[in-house]
Amino acid sequence: MSDTAGTPLRNIELSVRTGTHLLAGTDAPVWVQLVGSRRRTQWFLLQPEGGDFERASIQTFSLAVAPAVDPGEVEVVNVQIGEGGALGGWYLDSIHVDGAPHRFDAWLALDEPPFRLDASSVRDDAARAYDIVVQTSEAFLSGTDAPVFLQIIGTKTSTPWIRLHEPEKRSFRAGSMDHFREWSEDVGVIVGAWLKHHNEGLAPGWRVEWVDIDGRRLAFDRWLAMDEGNGRLDAYARHRPWLKADRPLQLSLTTFADIRERAEAALSDDIMHANRAYGRYGITIERAPAERDVILDTEQWITFQARHADTAGLAKELVRLRSERAPQTHRRVLPVFYVGGFEHMTGRYPGVSRPPWGVFLSLAQRRPTTLCYELGRYFGLQPTSGASADPALMGAPRVHANPHDVMEGEPSNLMAGSKLPINLLRLTNGQLESMVLGLMRFVT
Repeated sequence: MSDTAGTPLRNIELSVRTGTHLLAGTDAPVWVQLVGSRRRTQWFLLQPEGGDFERASIQTFSLAVAPAVDPGEVEVVNVQIGEGGALGGWYLDSIHVDGAPHRFDAWLALDEPPFRLDASSVRDDAARAYDIVVQTSEAFLSGTDAPVFLQIIGTKTSTPWIRLHEPEKRSFRAGSMDHFREWSEDVGVIVGAWLKHHNEGLAPGWRVEWVDIDGRRLAFDRWLAMDEGNGRLDAYARHRPWLKADRPLQLSLTTFADIRERAEAALSDDIMHANRAYGRYGITIERAPAERDVILDTEQWITFQARHADTAGLAKELVRLRSERAPQTHRRVLPVFYVGGFEHMTGRYPGVSRPPWGVFLSLAQRRPTTLCYELGRYFGLQPTSGASADPALMGAPRVHANPHDVMEGEPSNLMAGSKLPINLLRLTNGQLESMVLGLMRFVT
């Protein structure tokens, strides 16, 4: 089979298996979406012969997709049903895609747990459903018929582009409030979202007021149009919680007795530089009381462990040392571990520099912004090979300043007009926000 241009189409074979439970069948409309290695498809309406998915039945379907929308190897199947008649609820056993099984074993019904009309073959520990509400402006010709896509940005990752599509009605009309429930990756704490459309149809320009994702409202208040506003078809908005640090970030010292004096001086100097970087976000850093320090007698043991990559042994030893103190002594205090003489090392110990082990630094590799850089990595930046190899430019413009962000300049926006505090090259949207939110959670 080929499309009107003669391009061969791919036929994807689906085998839908309804469960054997009492009243497992349904006469409700059923849609499926395939998520593959290349992209996710639109929602396909499945229409079985006879009109119903009968109990204990196996229904087969063939979906013809063009190369431009071919999902590739199908990894996830999403399903949703509409409102049916007497047999509205449906117990879905599995869907086989080109022979590969995708198991559900779940009710899609409002009167059976989990009391919802959608499901995904990816379990909740790897994916989740997002409740999305989109408010279109009431302005003249503010609605659109163009395909609309959303990407959710979080502290852990970002979703692929998700098409917001309601099969049974026309969405994004002027003044309309449209509700969607979409399955995708768990992004962690939502910090922002991108919107875009494909500029198709008559008068495709669209003015969107806001998007609400699981109760987090993102204000857009702009046109997505070639002939309105800034002439862009995409926009990004950040979620800006009214967070204020009510305490400083406290750093305690963890080091060895023979280099303690050097480490004390380094910590004092590093805190001064870190306050320059993070003070603009309303966060101050101070030295924790000395009784919260951990001082080791000799560096030889840790040198041996590091060279033999016994990070589990190091972790166990640190647990033992800190257990000798009251459990509250290190609450909301971040240990900074200074070592000496590791010119051939990375400046930290991979695998143990996450909670509760703290930030690991080499005295021999210190730069004025090393602590800033490692704090950023600790609170959400991508892992690095150690201390910053390139000089970090204090006060340089941010690489991803997002000048079209509607919330830039807003007093409640912690990032408004910010400068680059440390070397943040190659960041994706959301990573700097992740770092700041991580810092805020530690000190609020």
